[in-house]
Amino acid sequence: MVQCMNRMLKSSALPEPKTFDGTGEFKEFKRAFLLKYNHVTESDDELVAILEEKFLKGAAKSLFKTLPKRYERSIQSLFEEFEHKLRKRQGDSKIEALNEFEGLEKRSDQKMWEYLVEVEKWSRMAFPEVKQETLSQMRTTKLMKAARADETLHKMLIMKRFELSLEEQYDHLKDIVLQQENEQRRGNCQKGRYSEGWRERPKAENDGEKDVAEKESGENRYWMEQRCFSCGGVGHLARQCPPKPVQSVEVRGKGEAISNMSFTEGAGCVNKLFCKNNNILGLGSTFSRSELDKPVESALEPIDILPPDDVKREEVEAFSQFGIICENGTWYATKYPKVRYNHGGMVDFPPPFSQYDGKKSEIVFFVCAT
Repeated sequence: MVQCMNRMLKSSALPEPKTFDGTGEFKEFKRAFLLKYNHVTESDDELVAILEEKFLKGAAKSLFKTLPKRYERSIQSLFEEFEHKLRKRQGDSKIEALNEFEGLEKRSDQKMWEYLVEVEKWSRMAFPEVKQETLSQMRTTKLMKAARADETLHKMLIMKRFELSLEEQYDHLKDIVLQQENEQRRGNCQKGRYSEGWRERPKAENDGEKDVAEKESGENRYWMEQRCFSCGGVGHLARQCPPKPVQSVEVRGKGEAISNMSFTEGAGCVNKLFCKNNNILGLGSTFSRSELDKPVESALEPIDILPPDDVKREEVEAFSQFGIICENGTWYATKYPKVRYNHGGMVDFPPPFSQYDGKKSEIVFFVCAT
């Protein structure tokens, strides 16, 4: 009896282990869990139940549930197999991301901001544990290679590079490159307007005010379409944007698909997101980046988060509809009007969808679709 009381007192004095989601160091989690609970019960199946219900979530919980006969084996045996599967899964995703990053090259028809979104996305996935200084250098190498097509810009970047610390190089050089791209776009728009002017009909006296209004409207429209490469918003440039540590979120589709997306900003950065032209707005995530559990063990990674079927398309606004929040520079959805997973085709999660509200899913991309 006394020995049992001593074990309980010892356990209560130890801190609770943090919930494990498949990222971070598993050995530290295992050590903290066993220190806290190994002497609370002598039954391994009770330890498994405590582990599953309280301390595993997301991809880690789904992976643990795939272990065979987990209520009939020792906790040590389960931990060994789980650690092996976890290491293999993490290694496979890192290898894929590394191959994508190594093979990245800017296409001739690709805008620089689109290319750098890919660079940041794959470098973050391929090298999640490297220091910011090292990550900046790898991204800078890709940026400098892509800028070689413009000899003047490339020389300017080389000169500027020596004035910056290794950690700051990528962010500063990226801002220079993207501002240059904006200026070139503006110049092309102006040239197009001048060229069209030669073919205009003779102006009547009352056309003057109309031309001034059209010019002002065109310039306003141009500036409203400018994308800030600091926060990802539109209507202002990076040097005008207050600091906001939010990662780039992929916008799926090109050309018409992106033009169907409408951003409205508050305090310099995006706070409302709509789809235009009767397109429907959706979000994409994956089980490895979500607190949602797989409805079936054989479900594939992709998750689609959609508005309800009966909503009017023009009323779908992403931030309020999907409960979008920002934590530590990452966007998350926390509301699920409708959510689907890939099981040889997209399948609805078991209803009601409201039962999933409150769980976080990292937003991998936004998409506008018919």
